[in-house]
Amino acid sequence: MNDPSTPSIALFGPSHVKPGEIAVKTVADGSACAISVGTDLAIKRKKPEAAPNEDALYLFDDGDIAIQIVADGHYGVEASRAFVASLGEIYDHAGPGLEPIQAFGKMAQAWRGRASLGKSRSTILMAALDRAAGRIQGFSIGDSALFLVGPGDSVQRLDSPSRHYAAPWDLYSLGVPPSSYFDAAVARGQVLIACTDGVTECHYGHPELSIQPEDIGEMVARVGADVEALARGLGRMALNGVRDQPGGEDNFAITVSIA
Repeated sequence: MNDPSTPSIALFGPSHVKPGEIAVKTVADGSACAISVGTDLAIKRKKPEAAPNEDALYLFDDGDIAIQIVADGHYGVEASRAFVASLGEIYDHAGPGLEPIQAFGKMAQAWRGRASLGKSRSTILMAALDRAAGRIQGFSIGDSALFLVGPGDSVQRLDSPSRHYAAPWDLYSLGVPPSSYFDAAVARGQVLIACTDGVTECHYGHPELSIQPEDIGEMVARVGADVEALARGLGRMALNGVRDQPGGEDNFAITVSIA
């Protein structure tokens, strides 16, 4: 991945462990992403032996189709890294024509029979935005989120969060229940934002005191169609918290695409 000729990027948490720092990258004109370990509070609440940043993301955008993938690792970085690296490699070689569940099936087949990488598990959210068709579709395992913003500051959350986690080498964990799929119409200019729960639970353990959909809608209405500014702005909001509540208490990965 990250071949200059391929309009994609993958970011992995272990390369981003400086508290308070946000790495922001753009892909083409219509997509950007951000990743952060959070603040020192995110590191302090973890066990000493734990990896500081277990999140990962992949973003592809050729102008017609954007692929967003975010993963939030638990009990180690192995599962989130394996999901993002494997799925990113599939899209980089096959192109964006594969629907998310098709790419997921190819990944599962590739991992069949391979050795386990241990107890690590991860959320995984995959979304494909087809601008010409005016459609966003994909699925989510776990509690990462996908928001459709616009027109104005209106916001829809398209995924159905769960407490299920998976790993590529654990085939029994890879089932995708019907409630995990999403398929929605999108209009030109709407904004798609995928993120791990370091955004929606930036005050760890208190989602009700963390970033809400209306906070995202207000930011998009204020910032407009600048995807880099949107990724950076949402990341900064996650670090700072909202309504005088603390933030930055968890790692986060964010992808942003304009329809």
